[in-house]
Amino acid sequence: MSCDFDTDCAVWAPCLLSRCGTNGKCEFIELDPCIVCTTDQECAGSGQNTMCCDGTCQRPCPEGMMMGKGCECQAAGTATLDGVIVYDDASG
Repeated sequence: MSCDFDTDCAVWAPCLLSRCGTNGKCEFIELDPCIVCTTDQECAGSGQNTMCCDGTCQRPCPEGMMMGKGCECQAAGTATLDGVIVYDDASG
């Protein structure tokens, strides 16, 4: 499936992550193990999976990064808006 933005690849399966790759094709990643959740507390005790994001337990992002709306890790202080990186600082 071709795409321009991550939202073009959206799937509603809690154990499947999707994004628009650099080649303009949708890329899919199947979570294994997949632990379905509605709260962070449901992920407690599941090993490294400690956060509930988009219905599944996710590993926390590395230090200096934060989890985006699509459960992807991104640099702290940035956000993506339909595939465009937006920096949240005064440097312009």
